[in-house]
Order: sequence, then C-alpha cells, then structure tokens
Amino acid sequence: SLSPDNKFKLQILATILIDHILYITSPPEPRFSLVLLMLPHLEALTKAYPVQVAEHFVEKLSLMQKNLKHGLSRGALDPEAKTWPGLSELTLLRIIGATWSTSDLNHAVVSPTRVLLGAYLGLSRVRSLSDIASGLFICTLFLQYEELSKRLVPEAVNFLTNTVLHLVPHHYKTVASLPG
Repeated sequence: SLSPDNKFKLQILATILIDHILYITSPPEPRFSLVLLMLPHLEALTKAYPVQVAEHFVEKLSLMQKNLKHGLSRGALDPEAKTWPGLSELTLLRIIGATWSTSDLNHAVVSPTRVLLGAYLGLSRVRSLSDIASGLFICTLFLQYEELSKRLVPEAVNFLTNTVLHLVPHHYKTVASLPG
C-alpha cells in the first residue's frame, strides 16, 4: 500500500507524462517510439487516478480550443493563421482515444475532444497538403472514436468530400473561373 504522499506524487507523474509526450512529439525530431513505451504507464496511472488525469487532459484540450479560436480570429485569408493541430496535438488526441472509453455519449474527456475534432474539421481552412494530412488523421481518429457506437460524424464526411474535390484534377485556373 502506498502512503498518501506517494499517491499525490503519482498523480503529478501522470500529468508530467502527458506533458512529456507532448514535448517528445514536437518538431523538429518527434520520437513516436518513446510514446509507445510511455503509453502503458500513462494508461495504468489513468486507471488509478482518473479524475486528476482527466482534469489535465481537459486543460490541454482547452488550450487547443483557445489556439483554434485565435487562429480563426485572424481571418480565413491570413496565411499566418494556424488552425490545424500539429504533431504533438494530434498525438494527444490519439492518446485520448487510446486511454479513455470513446463509446460513452457523455464523458468528461472524450466529449470535449469530439467537439474539438469537429471544430477542426468544420472550421479550419485547407491551405496545404499538410492541412489535408491533419484533417485525414482527424477523420481516422473520429473513425476510431465512433467505431463501437456507430455514430455518423457529418464534419468528417464533409471534410472527406471537400478533400476529394481539392485533389481531383480539374481544368479551372482561378477561383473566378469556377462555375456558380
């Protein structure tokens, strides 16, 4: 049996693991092999201390939502307006799906994650192939999240449709030459 002080330290360790995973998956050299080594430990700590770990995940999701809002407030045409998540954020979203039950309709961590994923797909503007790659990864996350519950995600269907339209060859040279 652990002393109360050790339990508190393990709760802090869980939040440090989450932050460290974000750090090691950041560019320029993301190290995803380390994430695979840390994930079982994070899952064990999440099962032992779900409330504290959930609070930390929700804090990270809130920060991601704030960054998305900031990028959207800069305007759709501003090339510096970053709206799509980076590698570390995408890794965090993947870890949430691996750590928490995604089949629940209302969940303290997964429900805000679904809202954020939908916002990324529905509100972010595609400007490059890396944006398409981020969106496709988010679509696969939605597929994994909704696999058991069999829920339809309209944002994912709309994004996939628009991605096909972006990537299909066409003869239009400018936006003005598009019909309609």
